[in-house]
Amino acid sequence: MLMLMYLHHRYYFFMDPIYSCFLKERVFRITNTRSIVKRTSLTKKDHLHPHCLLPTEYMVPILSAENEMDAQFLKQQFPDLFEDTTLDNIQSGVEYSFFGKIVSIDAPEPTTIAGRQTKQVITISDAMHYRGRLILWDNQTVLTSLMRKNDSIAIRMPYLSFEAVAETGVLQMEYGSATCIFLIPADVTKEVEAMTSLATQAHSNSAIWADMPRDENGMTDLEWYPEPLDFSNLPAEAYNITLLGTIVFILDNDTEIASSRAQTRHGVRIKNKTGICDVTLWSECATAASKLEVGHVVLFERLATYRNETGHLFVIGSPEHNSQIRNVSKCFGILSSPAISSQSSIQQISQATHGLFYCFAVISGWPCSQSFESTSLVHTSCRKPVMELDDMPFCSRCSNYVDSTEYAFNMTIRLDDGTGSLTCLLLDATATKVLQSRTTVLHFAALSPDMRTDILSDIVGTHVLCAITVYTQANQVYFRVDEIDIKPNIMWQIKHLSNQIQHLPSP
Repeated sequence: MLMLMYLHHRYYFFMDPIYSCFLKERVFRITNTRSIVKRTSLTKKDHLHPHCLLPTEYMVPILSAENEMDAQFLKQQFPDLFEDTTLDNIQSGVEYSFFGKIVSIDAPEPTTIAGRQTKQVITISDAMHYRGRLILWDNQTVLTSLMRKNDSIAIRMPYLSFEAVAETGVLQMEYGSATCIFLIPADVTKEVEAMTSLATQAHSNSAIWADMPRDENGMTDLEWYPEPLDFSNLPAEAYNITLLGTIVFILDNDTEIASSRAQTRHGVRIKNKTGICDVTLWSECATAASKLEVGHVVLFERLATYRNETGHLFVIGSPEHNSQIRNVSKCFGILSSPAISSQSSIQQISQATHGLFYCFAVISGWPCSQSFESTSLVHTSCRKPVMELDDMPFCSRCSNYVDSTEYAFNMTIRLDDGTGSLTCLLLDATATKVLQSRTTVLHFAALSPDMRTDILSDIVGTHVLCAITVYTQANQVYFRVDEIDIKPNIMWQIKHLSNQIQHLPSP
């Protein structure tokens, strides 16, 4: 059916003669409009011709990656990168146009900003895998019905406020009065074919990441790759990489000036049965990593890789890639779920040199030489001890002077489950949890040795469920309780008693 449409003033630039060829047989996605029937006075009364759409500012032209004219249009009209955006240019009125891929579309959420009711965020990754956020307000959120994750998106003249270049390094954009969006829809057929192929290979244990398609920037998206990656053979020029391993080394912060600002940087070395991998973490990811300890089992999500000019492979995690760090060793959900974790005995744990173990035991005491001189002032952010340097607290892990500190202490306890006993170290929050709110850390540190002994005596005999990390440093084996449940799930106790009953002699 033939239908006319009134053009919204947002799209008046299409009237320029240079767009005449561009508009011919162009497909548009349109929402938030309605059709009317226009009466014409040139024919007899009540003759209806034709149907007409009212103007809407929510219209998206569809482009094709295979079309040479569209490719040239994108190259000429959308040359900017998120990292090139500067506050000086924004203040001087420079207009930007960006091209990237939709990484995620958040659900709409209410907002407390005056004059606004609803906010929705579209996260976009550009050719250099820097992140930007397109913020939609109120009625603008209907635009998300025209697009989906993995679509390529071109944003013409987004509104950039003076706060657009946020400290996080993620560019904040808004759908302004002059903004126009173009889309290259993701090829669903190719995605399904690729995933089906990988699923088939996974069943035959032959999934190969090299068989996965690369995007227009030559990058491989491994978000749906079904097999664990080999540390000794990681793909280059890839993103959405997931790695699971045990931390063997953590480098202190080595701040670097990047994108005109100082960025926190930590190096973390992890290992598993396939090899060793060095991961460089930036900004908020580095801050999260500063709390980790040697021996922790960690899951890194949404990492990226690239090779430099010398051929060295770098594995990086940053907010721009939406990288996440999951500390498996301190996951309370695994600790309290017998269906997920398997239980080990103290005898088995004491013979190990590395690994993460779960154990149901009783606190039987603490070493006679237990000293609380380890009570110290720690940096609130990373929970590592600080020292006085130039009469100011200095954190060696963060390599910086800090102004937020508090007291913490470590504790050594003995655990017993009937198969043996084990002396374990508890750090900071885990040690505090064992006190069961009997006192604060600062108050506990100020108590006399006799009063501290009385408090510790109260916890002897407590049944606990522990996540125990075993690790080796300088040829010395250490046992550390990384998570503890002082009120363990009754199912654990039933399972523990059942195992003991099975080993009793028959009557």
